[in-house]
Amino acid sequence: MVKKIKFDYLKYVVIIFLIFIIFISFFLFKKRKPINRFYEKFQSNENVALVIPIHPSHFEYLYKIINNLNNIDLFLIFSSIEDHKLFKMKDKIKPIIVNVPPEKQTKETGIINVKKLLGLKQLMNTNYEYFILCDAEIEIIKNNFNKNNILNKIKNIFDSKIIYSGPTDSEGEMNIIRTAANLFDPKEIEKIKNETKDFNLYFWYSDLPVYKKEHLKDFLKKIDIMKLSYHHFDYLLYQYWLILNHGFKIYNYKDLINHKSGLEFYETDKIEDLNKLKNINFGFSFVNKKLYDKNKDYLSKIGTFIIFNLDR
Repeated sequence: MVKKIKFDYLKYVVIIFLIFIIFISFFLFKKRKPINRFYEKFQSNENVALVIPIHPSHFEYLYKIINNLNNIDLFLIFSSIEDHKLFKMKDKIKPIIVNVPPEKQTKETGIINVKKLLGLKQLMNTNYEYFILCDAEIEIIKNNFNKNNILNKIKNIFDSKIIYSGPTDSEGEMNIIRTAANLFDPKEIEKIKNETKDFNLYFWYSDLPVYKKEHLKDFLKKIDIMKLSYHHFDYLLYQYWLILNHGFKIYNYKDLINHKSGLEFYETDKIEDLNKLKNINFGFSFVNKKLYDKNKDYLSKIGTFIIFNLDR
């Protein structure tokens, strides 16, 4: 009888002790503060996000597209907390605040490029696979702005490894592609020079400006952001890095569609020329407004989802 009482007593003591441990563990867990609130807030299982550097004079562009994003996350890169406070639709976005040094806060000293890459740096450890990083002056084609279409277009870019370009006789454009190369090593610059035919092939905004998350650590390690100037166009730097590290090749379409320079300002109403580009795997994800206005039916049917240069 004594043994049974002793056994029951020990059993109850163990049960009470376990309940006490569970209670303490739960209390501590509830009080725990996250180590990094930024990354906890922005963890996501989504594949792709849209990222845009913004300042108050361009807020209106965002207000017009923000309800057409079909649940694709939108990150806006602000230069200050004050700018973020001025933005009206805060519940629709994920804000990034970057600290641009005073010496980099003008167009000439590269504020746009610095702001973009500082924003990407903050997204480097999130769970997205791809980031579309473009300017604010855009329009969204709502029916085509969906995850399946966007991911198919993006995967086409990284699978085909083609950079679409045309020869330029513009001193300004040649200066841009030449200056963008100067952040690389001498042997790398020589390879870029050969690929661009002595810095003569231009391809800024010829295709969707999209970054692969798994590349960002090595790419941003290579690029000294504080050395960027106006001429260090962010996506050109990434395309150079893709040429040097991932086998991307430049395709000169001059003889195919009789067009010089990049496709940023390409205009035509010749469907046969659009078909020629389509046949060499060009995706038409991202086109200028004038090209879209001339070919709305064609471009809508093949999945164009962003129109840019609304201000030109």
